[in-house]
Amino acid sequence: MTPDVRARLLDAARAVASNGDLSGALGSILQSLLDLTGAERGYISADGATYAAPEGSPPPSRALLDRAWSAPGPFLVADALEDFSASESIRGGRVRSVCAVPLRDGRETLGVLCLDHSSEPGRFGPADLELLSGLGALAGIALRLARKVAAQERELERLKKAGPEIVARAKSMRDAIDRARRAAAVPFPAHIQGESGTGKELVAKLIHGGRGPFVAANVAAIPDSLAESECFGHARGSFTGAERDRPGLFEQAHGGTLFLDEVEAMSPSLQEKLLRVLQDGQVRRIGEGRSRPVSVRIVSASNQDLRARAAAGQFRTDLLYRLDVVRIDLPPLRERPEDIPPLCDHFLRGFAAAAGRSRPRLSIGAIEFLRRQPWPGNVRQLQNALCQAATMSRGPLLEPEDFGFLESAPPPSDGPIVPVLEHIRRAVSAHAGRLTFAEIARQLGVSRKFLWKRRKAWGISAR
Repeated sequence: MTPDVRARLLDAARAVASNGDLSGALGSILQSLLDLTGAERGYISADGATYAAPEGSPPPSRALLDRAWSAPGPFLVADALEDFSASESIRGGRVRSVCAVPLRDGRETLGVLCLDHSSEPGRFGPADLELLSGLGALAGIALRLARKVAAQERELERLKKAGPEIVARAKSMRDAIDRARRAAAVPFPAHIQGESGTGKELVAKLIHGGRGPFVAANVAAIPDSLAESECFGHARGSFTGAERDRPGLFEQAHGGTLFLDEVEAMSPSLQEKLLRVLQDGQVRRIGEGRSRPVSVRIVSASNQDLRARAAAGQFRTDLLYRLDVVRIDLPPLRERPEDIPPLCDHFLRGFAAAAGRSRPRLSIGAIEFLRRQPWPGNVRQLQNALCQAATMSRGPLLEPEDFGFLESAPPPSDGPIVPVLEHIRRAVSAHAGRLTFAEIARQLGVSRKFLWKRRKAWGISAR
């Protein structure tokens, strides 16, 4: 292999590895082939597109492409006017010498690579065919990468349209998700009620469904003095510090969804202005004399009973009726302990991906311990606890003591879940006299230290 050929191969390989666009990589390969073989024209046909060098070359012969697509491997044509005498495209394009190779991925043909010369029969030889095969392999890699990227983009678009992933095994949560999906099919306002950390914004995004922009704002975090400007925008010079025109949340969400969290904290003045916007479909920036039409779907959320607040005179009833068209109640995590194992699996997978580590596992004891926690911060607190425990743990298996920073778990409750105490007692009784204390702990998926520290409180004999 000559230094020039080696350099060209390296250049083509770099183009495949570094080019963000398929056209750039294939163009580099074709130009290298033209320079090295003396071909007049080069073509790569794949996925309904044709890439040509030099630019402005006439379309390749259909008969030649068909031959290349069906060929078992690379081939030479000494004189195309003789071999393809019936082809008008060969005669019209004055094609004589041809060198071609199908670009394969296993048994599938991804495309074809062809070189030709218009006036010199027998222009290409075995060395050219070998070079074409080598650079054709690089072209095949570029096509495979492009297909993979396109498939990933389609999958991301599908996931975007499908909405965020919400882990739910409990019937109460699955019912809430079902209501959200049905609400997504109609353009009416929706109100989500649930404690902090139950996933209200995720459900709001599910209702949004990827249609237009999604703008989220926590009303409680906006100072009263800035609330009107934040929601409706302002004109330059309308007040001290207004150095430029600024669109508000409604204009930012035009054509999409505006998610307003903690609407129960909204001041009476802002409630009145919000009601007017919902009635008129128009906003007026502070300092402007004209109104602007907006088309926005409102999804609101609260961690308090908005209807009770309205009944108590703490929230406008007419605004409640505008917001609470479709009501979705999210149950707290303590009322759906069956969701804790799949949520743990989901969050630990995410932790492993973000940290570049293998996924930590939870012992049986740790799972039962987490199921009995009160979780005042709900799913958000669970995610935080798992991240903290996985970060600080020295081993791949998380035990109850790895969650010692949580408050003590309440006694096990009756119900369909087998209480951990009864489970452990049965195991100890079944293996008494045959296994050591450490071996019983290992079979239960808990640490010996965890079982030993709790033996007296649970009435388990150290023998």
